[in-house]
Amino acid sequence: LVENLLDVSHIPFAHHGLQGTRDDATPITMTMPEPKSTEAKGPLMEFVFADRTMGMRRSAKMSLRSPFFFFYNGEFVNDKSEEYAKFAARRGIEAEENAPFRLNIVCVPVAPGRSRLILIDAGLPGKGGLLTKLPRWVVHLLSNKFLDSDLAFLHYQERRLRQAPYSAERWNSAYYMPGECDRAIGALRRWLQQEGARCVDPTLTLPPSPSSREELLDRFEQHTTHCVHCRQAYNDMETWQRGVGAAGLVALILDRLSLGPTPLWLFGEILAVGGVLAIQELRQQMIFKDYEHYKT
Repeated sequence: LVENLLDVSHIPFAHHGLQGTRDDATPITMTMPEPKSTEAKGPLMEFVFADRTMGMRRSAKMSLRSPFFFFYNGEFVNDKSEEYAKFAARRGIEAEENAPFRLNIVCVPVAPGRSRLILIDAGLPGKGGLLTKLPRWVVHLLSNKFLDSDLAFLHYQERRLRQAPYSAERWNSAYYMPGECDRAIGALRRWLQQEGARCVDPTLTLPPSPSSREELLDRFEQHTTHCVHCRQAYNDMETWQRGVGAAGLVALILDRLSLGPTPLWLFGEILAVGGVLAIQELRQQMIFKDYEHYKT
């Protein structure tokens, strides 16, 4: 999971249609990270990179502060394009400024094959833009869709790493990564090996893979039931459905009795049906929503 979040090169491909597109793929420049000892002061590892995402150039510095906590601090380069102006407006940034890119990441192992991920988008104070105006559960729905586009890859890759010709003992050299954009992952592995950490414990048995996609991408058990915002919204949606359904029923009765403006009641009936279905779709996304890469 940490390697995935350090790998900026996979974004245009794995997250096509969510964060940019495959057209964003471009050579990535990256400084050579130098891992430090845990006894040294300051960050354990740093690197600076430049890439392109969502059609915009981006440059940032990554700083590893512990094996499970790191952050990105950078900016999107203002190229005076219309696309950048729209992006800056959504972020609450003046069109003349470079939009900040500040992301804090915490990965906490909780069980074999499972980790808890905490993401904090730390924008400029008072300039949160559109995301700060949305209900928290809506932001979580968007974030979970983004994470699910990685989850299946990570799940099966972790198990593939233990199968022949690979092995858990050779976790740090199982993959050949000669690209400049792979420097961060190579440096992380050197740091883990230097400090005696084990990326893959040969004595540890991973739980069997889920028998279905519904179980693998089970948002309700992985997130909704643990999140106070999403759990409350999920419960509230049942009340919303009843209210919208009741309004539609009233409109139907008035329509059949020909009381009042019939076109208005007909519109209300259609609106109620659409509302109930839309709310049901939102509830379903809090339970399970498959991410099919082959359709993107």
